[in-house]
Amino acid sequence: MNANDLVESYVTEVAVELPRKLRNDVAFELRTLLKEELQAKADTTGHACGERDEIRVILTI
Repeated sequence: MNANDLVESYVTEVAVELPRKLRNDVAFELRTLLKEELQAKADTTGHACGERDEIRVILTI
C-alpha cells in the first residue's frame, strides 16, 4: 500500500462515520493535513516516507 492509498483509506474510514453534510469538507481537510504532514516529514528526513512513517503520522494527528 503506497502513501496515497493509505491516506485515502484512512480518510474514507473517518468520513463514513461523520454526518453526511460534513463528510466532503472534513475529508478534504483531513486529506490535506495528512499529505502536508507526510511532505513535511519527507522534507525533514530528506527522503519519501515509508509505510511505517505514514502510519505514525496518521496515528499521531
